Amino acid sequence: MLERLQKVMANRGVASRRDCEGFIVAGKVKVNGVVVRELGIKVDPTKDKIEFGNQGLQKKVDLIYVIVNKPDGYICTAEPEPGQKSILELLPKSFDKYRLFPVGRLDKHSEGLVLLTNDGDLAYKMMHPKFEEEKEYYVTVDKRLFDKDLNELSRGVELEEGMTKRCKVKKIDDYNFSITLEQGWNRQIRRMCEAVGYKARRLTRVREGSVELGNLPKGKWKVLQRGDFDK
Repeated sequence: MLERLQKVMANRGVASRRDCEGFIVAGKVKVNGVVVRELGIKVDPTKDKIEFGNQGLQKKVDLIYVIVNKPDGYICTAEPEPGQKSILELLPKSFDKYRLFPVGRLDKHSEGLVLLTNDGDLAYKMMHPKFEEEKEYYVTVDKRLFDKDLNELSRGVELEEGMTKRCKVKKIDDYNFSITLEQGWNRQIRRMCEAVGYKARRLTRVREGSVELGNLPKGKWKVLQRGDFDK
């Protein structure tokens, strides 16, 4: 059965489908010895030879799921720029063999829950907008919160990409609130805060789908089971 190349790569633990699409367009992938750059190409994973970085893909991948409480200052990528710290550095070297990649991203100065896996199908379901997976965050802002502004956030605000979807917003105290989104635009919450006159001083993701950060200490990690994502 033919499958899209980026899906096969993700299922073999290379990276998320989105990142695999970038590798294909950049000419880093070969099929049967020929560089391919077309995202629509389909392959037979049982017959075609697929290479990434001049290495053949693994035929069988042991799937693994890890959550990390990301501290401020870490980058959610396996290949950070010089001088930057990758979230993968928080894991033991014994995890290198799994070729883990982050499911979704937090910007450098945001904290909290990040899922790392080599399961391309799960990553697709967690990230694709059509599945509407909720992500919950705690936000600390620079000045006293007004209910009218939180109500505006919940109804949606205008950003460069358009109007944000309705979301759940709950005031915690005068400077802190929680927000639950089904979208994942770049720096979305920080820009939403700016749209109603605030600056996000601290941003922490505490839940992604059914998986919660809980009391996991900052900078620490925990292995989960596949069933933890179906609750």
